[in-house]
Amino acid sequence: MRRASSAELKLDLVAQVEAGRPCRKLPGIGADLAGKIEEFAHSGHLALLDRLRRQIPSGVAEMLRCRGWGPSGCARCTRSCT
Repeated sequence: MRRASSAELKLDLVAQVEAGRPCRKLPGIGADLAGKIEEFAHSGHLALLDRLRRQIPSGVAEMLRCRGWGPSGCARCTRSCT
């Protein structure tokens, strides 16, 4: 079985939403995720992601990629720098 790329999957989900087919009927997609898929398909944005991007400093993702830095260490560092 071949795995679909994220671009292929996104196009299929957008087509599902545009055709009026409920995403919840797809395996592994519940009501919460279906709502986010529909929001993204209609607006191109996710309110939750936009809010998190405003709340979390931009360098945190890069810090998490460093060996030895976990979520708690990044949070402590971010709090002490602000």
